[in-house]
Amino acid sequence: MENAEDEVFTAKNVAADDFERIYEVTNPLVQDGAEVAAWLLGWVQRRVSYDVTVRGNPALELLDTVQIDDIYGVNGKALLTQLNYDYNGGIKCNAEAIR
Repeated sequence: MENAEDEVFTAKNVAADDFERIYEVTNPLVQDGAEVAAWLLGWVQRRVSYDVTVRGNPALELLDTVQIDDIYGVNGKALLTQLNYDYNGGIKCNAEAIR
């Protein structure tokens, strides 16, 4: 039986001084919408992003987890969201990641 109406699942975590951001996702394959909504909320709340130029490692792929050591002494894992490789006698990579 096919549902004629779209089901909407939401998850919120808005601080008192923050503004509400809305993300809409349509996917007919989703079975447990509340669980997916909570996962998406966790994804969009990642507010720390990194943009670095490093020696290229072609074994890395998008959404791989990498260790980040930032200037504030915070060691943590981040997800790669962009990789741009350049070869000029050696591989260099401009990478972006979020935590």
